Amino acid sequence: MLGISDIATTRSGRVTVACVPSAALYFLPTVISSFSQRYPSIRIRVIDESMNQTLQSVLTGESDFGIGFMNTLMPEIAFEAIHNDPFVIAMRSDHRLVSRKVVPWSELESERLISVARSSGNRQLLDDIMSKAGLNPFFAFEVSHIGTLLGMVEAGLGLAPVPRMALPENHPNVVGRPLTRPSMDRQLGLLTKQGQTLRPAAAMFHEHLYAALKSNRLKSKPLTPKV
Repeated sequence: MLGISDIATTRSGRVTVACVPSAALYFLPTVISSFSQRYPSIRIRVIDESMNQTLQSVLTGESDFGIGFMNTLMPEIAFEAIHNDPFVIAMRSDHRLVSRKVVPWSELESERLISVARSSGNRQLLDDIMSKAGLNPFFAFEVSHIGTLLGMVEAGLGLAPVPRMALPENHPNVVGRPLTRPSMDRQLGLLTKQGQTLRPAAAMFHEHLYAALKSNRLKSKPLTPKV
């Protein structure tokens, strides 16, 4: 098997990484682009699936490592938290709440809310925090994918609590505002199988990704409507 120094010289290899869709949408293309400029012959396969499927892909060895969040720790998985991802309330840029710097949940009682399905890791995290806060928000619509959810928000069907990372920064019609009382966030990180040694190409991409996640370039930026 080639070592890391050999990979750096030959610039060849293959990496399979599993990740939640919001990670794939928000920063993974930029990281892959910069990595591929340095190592154009290293092939990268991305498995963009739900958190549960991401975990299974890491556990079975289908992927070299994963990118996601974990509500509960698993003994079989090593989780290295890298990036704090707060939840925001997504709305059309012409909504009445767009002028607010933050939006408390109490302001949403009269709004139609949209959520991902209960099988989603994000929804499970949301339900857990809402339950602890004594809140029981009513979701008028449920969808399976974040892309569909944002499309419904853009169409004016309602507002949606989403991780900041899931909302494109320069979306032309949808913006987000931080949620308060309660506020909520998730810890995004890198997942590997306990005791597993990454193959050289995967180790190089893992290191590159770690550095990118820790850099200021990936910090959440304020979301403002276009004027």
